[in-house]
This record gives sequence, C-alpha cells and structure tokens, in this order.
Amino acid sequence: MARYPIGYEKIIRTFGLPARSHHVLSVIDTSVKSRSVEAEGGRPIQIFDPRYGRKETLEDQLSFILRYEGVNLEILAFLFSKTGEEELSAWLKREPMSKYARMSGFLYEFLTGKELAVHDSPPVKPVPILNPERYVTGTPVRNRRFHIENNLLGPREFCPIVRIDPAAGQISEETLRSELSETIGRFDPRILERAAGYLYTKETRSSFKIEGERPSQDRTARFVKLLFSSQKIDSITEDWLTKIQNAIIEPHLKATGFRKEQNWVGGRIGYHEYADFIPPSPTDLPTLMKGWMEFANRILSGGSMGSVIEKTAAASFGFVFLHPFMDGNGRIHRFLIHQIFSVNGLTPNGFILPVSAVILAHKSDYQSTLEAFSRPLKPFVSFNPGNPHFPAEGNDPIYFRYFDATPQACFLEASVRESIRKDLPAEIDFLVRRDALRERLDHDFDWKNDGSLDLMIDLLVQNQGKLSKAKKTTYFSDLPDETVDGIEEAFEDVFQAPERLSKNVANGEEPFTDA
Repeated sequence: MARYPIGYEKIIRTFGLPARSHHVLSVIDTSVKSRSVEAEGGRPIQIFDPRYGRKETLEDQLSFILRYEGVNLEILAFLFSKTGEEELSAWLKREPMSKYARMSGFLYEFLTGKELAVHDSPPVKPVPILNPERYVTGTPVRNRRFHIENNLLGPREFCPIVRIDPAAGQISEETLRSELSETIGRFDPRILERAAGYLYTKETRSSFKIEGERPSQDRTARFVKLLFSSQKIDSITEDWLTKIQNAIIEPHLKATGFRKEQNWVGGRIGYHEYADFIPPSPTDLPTLMKGWMEFANRILSGGSMGSVIEKTAAASFGFVFLHPFMDGNGRIHRFLIHQIFSVNGLTPNGFILPVSAVILAHKSDYQSTLEAFSRPLKPFVSFNPGNPHFPAEGNDPIYFRYFDATPQACFLEASVRESIRKDLPAEIDFLVRRDALRERLDHDFDWKNDGSLDLMIDLLVQNQGKLSKAKKTTYFSDLPDETVDGIEEAFEDVFQAPERLSKNVANGEEPFTDA
C-alpha cells in the first residue's frame, strides 16, 4: 500500500507555501478502489483511489479541492501570490463555462486584487463560492464577470471562513433564541430587573478575571456602563474602539488609536521573555483593521444575514488575533460579543448573558480555542521580545485575513448554549434565594440598617451556609451562638427549597410566600 497527498496538502508541499494545514487531509491510496473517510488525531482523512491523482496541472488541483475539499482562502491566497495568472487565464479561455474555472478566476481576483486577462464569462447559471450546506455564508452578491454569487463573509481585507461542523453538535440560532426567551419568561419581570445589574457586574468581573486582574470599583463601574450602553451604536470605528479601550484600562495604558508597535503574547523565564503569539505587523494593521471594521459593521447592520453567533465569533476572535491595541484587547474582544448580540437582538435590551463567566469556568478550553489559531503559526513566525524594535518575521497578514474561525465559532456557540441552559437560570435563581434570605433574616432578627445584613449573607454564601468562628469574632462578636444557629438554619432552608421557590417565582409572587 502506498499513500501520497492530494489537494491542499499537495499544493502546500509542491509550492512550498507557509500555510497552515487544511482541516481535512486528502490522500491517494494505491490499494483501494473506492472513496472512504477515516480520522487520525481528530483530523478527517479522505481516501481516494489512484484515478483521482492522475493529472498534475494547477487546473486539475483546483478542480479537485473546490469539489472535494472546499474553500481555504489562506492557502489559496499564498498560492496565488506565487502562481496562477497564466494558468487560470488559459483555463478560462479554453473552458469559459466551467464552474470550477469561474470559481478559481473569481477567487484569484478577489484574493490578489489583480484582474485576469480574460473576457467576462458568457451568461450561465451563477454558482455560489461557498456551499451553504457546508459553510456559514454572507449575503450573496452577484459577480457578473464570472457569474458567481459571492457569499463570502467579508471583504478582501478581512474574510474569515466558518464551516458548518456537524460533529461539533451545533444547534440552530432559532433554537437558542427560543430557549433564552423561555428561560427569561420563567421569571417575574421584577426579579429580572433586579438580576440585570448583578449579571452586568458579574460579567465585568469575570472578563477581568480571565486576564488575571481584579479591577478597582471605578474600572468595574466603567465597564458595566459600557455593557449597559452596548445597543447604542451605529457603527464601529477606530475612534469608538479607542474610547472603549480607554474606558477599561489603567490611565497610563490609554491608547490614542491603533498601535504603532509590534506586540506579542508570551511570558518570562527568569530574565528571558518569550513570545507564544505574534500579531500582525503595525504596518499591515491599518488595512487589516479597515477590513475587520467593515466585516463587523456588516454584522451590526444586519446586512450579513443570520448565523449571528458564528459571525460574532469570527469578528470577536478576529479582533483579539489582530490585537490592535497594546493593552485591553481581550476585554474588548469579549465586550464585542455582547455588543453584537445586543444590536442583533439575540439578547433583550437591558439584559446580558454571562458568557465570560462560562469562559472563566472553561478557561482551558478557551485557551485551546485561542491556540487553535496561534499554535500552527509558531513554525512560520519569529520575534525577539528582548529587541521589540526589530521587526517580526513571518507574521504575514494572510494568516489574520483569511483564517478558519470554525473552532472559535463552535466554542462560542457552546458557551452561549451553556449560558442559556445552565448559568443564566442558576444566576437568577441564586439572586432570588439571596433576596429571600435577606427578607427572612431581616424579619426574624430585626436587623439593623447598617449594611451588616448583606455582609452576613456574603459570608454565609462564601462558606456554604456557615459563619466561621474567625468571621464571627471579627464582624459579629455580639451575636449569641443561638442566633447564629438560627441564621444558618434559615440559610439552609432558603437554599434547599427549589420546588417552592420556583413555583412562586414562576407565578410572579414574592419568594416563599405562603400559598
């Protein structure tokens, strides 16, 4: 048995392209007589019999990949930067009606900005660049030169790809919207109103905690204010992003616009700094951010049609990969998730999903999602953080312009799903119980209006319903032991009565009122 690559992998090897591998590997197997699929290390392998590998021309290879492997803009952009103009022109002149010739011609001109020396294709049924059954697509725009429907997600300057991955267990956006509406509908509006402020504050703290930070009350308040105002925007601009950055970081780190220096993400071993991820060069950043803002504004305007979660992932993770500021990129990236959700009506006005809380709970998965983009780049990129004024090498804008955002889309969809099904109802339920406990303790023990009641509840929550001896000595030394026992019993009663609580809340009653 002999196996050798075909398709994108063969193109990468033949032309020596510094491109990340395609999500699927295609091979010729001389021992088989039919097509099959297997997996190795989580990567699908398409196996073809020798008939599929007989021809070696660029025309044959492009026909194969477009038919059997789909569209990979990154690899094609690297390919067309080296070759293709003469071969594609000859192919289109010889077969002007060919679907794959027209697709290849369009992709060449889209990716390079150059025009092939061919006449427009004769009238023929238009073909979409992305198969809607296999990809998240944008609003189709007719290209009459090649009779193509351009349903790519973005412009030439920033155009990620998002595949529809059945293995990821993706759920329709309509289903998630319905589940969110049903979850919110279980609670009385008065409770939701009280819960909103808490959820905004928790989202803020979770987002900062992901970065290993504990923001001051002032920074927390500023970020909460930003989240509350997320619907009030017509378009994303450099000035707007800069204002967001200024509002969430320390004053000495405020930017006046997109960065003019090379930045990196890494760490330190002793006195030695190392870089795990190198964003694009500051000279490439303006064009990339121009494309990114056009892409993001298409989503905000609703002009990109459906699939808001997947497109939000491409935009928000795309932003953090571009890293346009020296500081604050991660928090802005997560803020953008809520911004786009809110403007597109995925979340109701004045409400928020605790997405960052879910991310924080699955931080290792979040890190893996980021590394799904950055780790395959490491062999191609070099940079010495010890000499940051010396330019990085290999951080080609193609990597950031045409990346496959499928891993990021799957992660965000799973986070939204968990947020709706688990975290959101749990957070609201917790607040309802906290309110109920506060009312009960205030009633049973005639508590002073000096803030100590809220402190007591916080201490009980932190210690699973028990007031430690140290905390009692420090804060409540005047309370008799029997009073503390009664307080702890009230906590247990309130937090161990889910059926009665849920029933009263669903009916819009005050918690724990007698039926």
